[in-house]
Formats: sequence, C-alpha cells, structure tokens
Amino acid sequence: MKKLTLAIIALLLLPLLLVSCSPAAGSVMISYGQAYSGGEPEEKNNVNIKDISISQQEDDTVVTLYFVYGSRVYADEDEAKMTNVPQYALRCLESPYRIVLDIENIGYWDYEEHSLAGAGLISGVFRQIPAENRPFSLYLQLNQKAGFSIKEDADKLILTLKGEGVDEGEKYYVYANCFDEYVDGDLPRDILDDFTPVLCDDFSSTVIISRGFGSEDEANAYKDTAEKLLTGTHPGKKMYVAKLAEGQAPAYNDTGEESAKKVIEMIGRGPTSLPVLMTDGRYLCSTPDGKLMLFARSIQSEISGGTQSGDNADFTMEALWTMDSTSGKKARITDMEFYPVMDAEFSPDGSKLAFTTQQEDNAMVLGLYDMTTGDLRELNEEGLGSTVVGFAWGSGNIIYCMSGEEDALQPMKYDLNMPEGERVSSVEEQQAAATEIVFLNGDLYFNDAVDTKDRIYRLRPDTFKREEFAEGADFKISPDGKWMAIQESAVTPEGEECYNFKIKDIGLGSETVFLENANIYDYCWSADSSTLYFLRDASNAEQSGYPMLLCSYAPKTDEIPEIQEIAKLKAEEI
Repeated sequence: MKKLTLAIIALLLLPLLLVSCSPAAGSVMISYGQAYSGGEPEEKNNVNIKDISISQQEDDTVVTLYFVYGSRVYADEDEAKMTNVPQYALRCLESPYRIVLDIENIGYWDYEEHSLAGAGLISGVFRQIPAENRPFSLYLQLNQKAGFSIKEDADKLILTLKGEGVDEGEKYYVYANCFDEYVDGDLPRDILDDFTPVLCDDFSSTVIISRGFGSEDEANAYKDTAEKLLTGTHPGKKMYVAKLAEGQAPAYNDTGEESAKKVIEMIGRGPTSLPVLMTDGRYLCSTPDGKLMLFARSIQSEISGGTQSGDNADFTMEALWTMDSTSGKKARITDMEFYPVMDAEFSPDGSKLAFTTQQEDNAMVLGLYDMTTGDLRELNEEGLGSTVVGFAWGSGNIIYCMSGEEDALQPMKYDLNMPEGERVSSVEEQQAAATEIVFLNGDLYFNDAVDTKDRIYRLRPDTFKREEFAEGADFKISPDGKWMAIQESAVTPEGEECYNFKIKDIGLGSETVFLENANIYDYCWSADSSTLYFLRDASNAEQSGYPMLLCSYAPKTDEIPEIQEIAKLKAEEI
C-alpha cells in the first residue's frame, strides 16, 4: 500500500517536474545540428534588425534580436513597432561552430556588430549581406558546441545557449580570403558547396573555411585540389591550412595574394590597406540620389574572336551589378552578359540606365535598360548608326549622343517621349569627333578637333548653333555645373607630348591653369563639386614601386589654391 501511495504521488508530481526542467514557456529546445524555422512572412523588405543584445544568465548565454519596421538611422524612414518576428530559418555549421539565422525581408540593420564579440559562448557575430534575392544571414560564432532554445516574443527573437563542454580536439582546416566571392556566388560550384563563412580571430575579417580534417596531409591534399579550382577562375587567390582547436577561429592571411586587399602609399602615413568594395568590379556611376552604385564585373575571361588594331583581341565579358551605398547589398540587374562597358549614366529620375559597350570590331553600342521593367534595348538598331562614342541624358527622357558611322559622327537625339520609329533625330548636321558629351542647363558641351586644334564647343539644341567655348582635348564638368576641368594638349621643352590642366568657371568664363606639362591618366570631381581629383606620374616611381600619384585641387574664387598630394598607387584609373 505504501509503494502504491508513493507511485500515485510521483505520477501527480510528474507534470510539475517536467515543467521545472523545461525551457521558458513558448521556447523550443534545439540540439546542435538541428534545423528549425519560424516567424511570419512580411510583404515589404523594410524589416530592421534594430539591436542585438548578448547577456549571461548563470551558465547560459542569451542572445536577443529586436526587430522594427523602417530605419531612422540609415533611411530617414519612420520606424514602426512589429508584433511578430520576420520569417527565418535556423541552421548549424560544424566546427568552428556557428549558428546561422537566414532572415527574410531584412532591409536595414542598425545594430553595432563590433560590440558583440567575446560575450559568453559568443566569440563573434557577422552578417552575410544578400546578393540578388537571397535572405539576410546572421552568423553567431561560438567558442564551443552548444545546445539552445529559441523563443519568439512579439518583436523579439531570443536564443538561450548552454555549452556542452565536449572538446573534440584539434583539426586541420583549409580556408581562403573569398568571402565576397562566396556571397555573390562567384566561385566554382564545388567550393561553394564545401566551404562556409567564418570570422577570423581579429573579429573583423571574414573568410571561407572547409570541414575539419584529421591530419595535415589530408588537409594539404584537399587544399591542392581546391586551390586549382579557385585559381582557374580567380588568379592571384590562394588557400591556406590551419590547425585549430575547438572553438578557435583562423588567423587572417593574405600572404602572396594580389587581390585580397588594395594597398596605397598615403602621403605622410605610409602604406595603407583598403578594403575591396566590389570584387572584380569596376565603378561606373551612381543614381542621382546616390543610393545605388553601378559596377561592371568580369564574369568570363579571354573570349577571342575579332580584331583590334590589327591584332587578335581577347575580350572579357562583364555583368552589371548594383550596390546599395548604405547597406552594401549587391544585386545583378540583368542576366545579360556584355562586352566591356565603357560608360554608363542613370536617367535624371534613376528609372533608366544608358550605357555603351565596346564590340569586337571596336564599334560602340548604346544600350538602354529599364530598372523597373527589366526591358533592355539596343539603340543603335533604332537609327543611331553603327557606333556611339559619347552620350548624355538631357531633361525629359531625352538622350543626346555622338553617333553615326565611324568616320562620320554627328550630334544626335533619342527622344523616349516620341513613338517608336520617330525617336531619333539629328541635333546638328555638322560632323564631329567628340568623345565627351555633357548636357547642362539646356546646352550640349562636347569636344571636337577642327583644323588639327582641339576645342570644346557649346551647342544649343533648340537653335542648332555651336559656339567655341574653350580650347582643350578633354573635359569634365563638376556636378553643380559651376566648374569645367580641361585637359589641353601641350609639348614639353624636350618635345614630348603632354597636357596642361586648367579650370574654367562656366558662369564667369575665367580660366586658371594650375598644372603644366604633365601626364594626366584620369580625373574626376567630388560629389559636392568642391574638389578635383586626378592621377599623374609619381616623381620617384622606380624607388617607391607606386607609379601613380593621386592629387587634389580645390578651385576657389577668392584665392589661388595649391595642388595637394594625397597618395601613391598603382592603378591608372579613379
């Protein structure tokens, strides 16, 4: 009878015992390695990870994600409270242990990542900004294997981690400095399948890493195979082998790599490493509001075929990608592949993109891409002729260009407001050899060589009359329309061809020559029009190993400014 009574008491207490041993109400217990999904789908991509907190509660590490709609920090957008967490999927990666949250509809992240390293079981936090339409991925890197529970509490997602205290010993890993390429899917398929992102021990650099190997020989054999695949598509990249204890992160390594980081020689500060903004990317332009940057990215090398200047030419195919200037989110805007993109410009409202590509026969094709509909047109076929060497957006959806046949170019107009078949008309019947064309305050500015003398002309499209504006072979107008930077052909005392560099006040007409007898490789204006940046020969190129000198010049009306030397670098383009 006594045993029966004790059994009955035990049965009555069992529910209470189970509750006291289970996680908090509403939590789901997850073993490491188990996948889980939850949250609610959202209609708009404006969810913001407002904050992330990490706290220690006895032996448990608690990670809390806070969500809101909108962001006052990055988008000047009103924030609104959420009543649920967005849809997410959770997955776990093997040592180095990482919990990954793939979260849908994330448009902003206001949390400060650098403040989250070294808290409890969390050795670091990093994110994978989605390319194209993939979800935002948040990585919680652990210093040991852990079981955990997950709970949705209105606008919060809460993970409570408890370490397992099992040391699986040291293993050998293969890793590479290819995080950006991994995010963009720009790696051989075998590497994308076998490697995953991991935070380095500096808690700032991110690389990709393989599974663990039991011996160094196994890891080196795998490295040799994987590195051959990698260098086949990304020459200059390398792979490395590291022996890591459980929970240990690899050390960042770029020894012998050409493309891991860009190094310039800052005047007065010495060599300085710069992060790569877009791997294999070349900046083209930005939308008028500055929110999107456009890049051409190499996607295929050495496509042979045509002839260039009498020699066999190898062309690199390119894709067009955008990057959000605030979030860093990258997206390919069309699946089309192009021959080298030479110039690009968004329409004044940012809805359309015009760009020229250089074909194998050296002809230039003007393309027009609709950012809303995805429609792509080749405007040469609509009456502009076989080549377009320069173009500029006018007002009211009009493109002005210098087009025609290679030896017979003239200013033309493509008017999107007209019916198809009636959009092309000439602006001036006189031929021109312009390579630069700019629309400003209703006027067209372009360069042309007349009687062997390089000149810059101003043409009013409504009167079809051109007038000489300045002497010069090339020019760039500041964004505010106040200044024109001009390269004027010159000859050194030794008889070598060179340039004089001058600034013209477009409103007043005054000119200031600020650099004589120089070789200028490229130049551009700052976004606020206050400063002109340009590249010229460095005086001690052989000793320093940096042949280019980056300089600045800030034109002012009240004083004669000096040229400022900023850095020495190896590129010939800015």
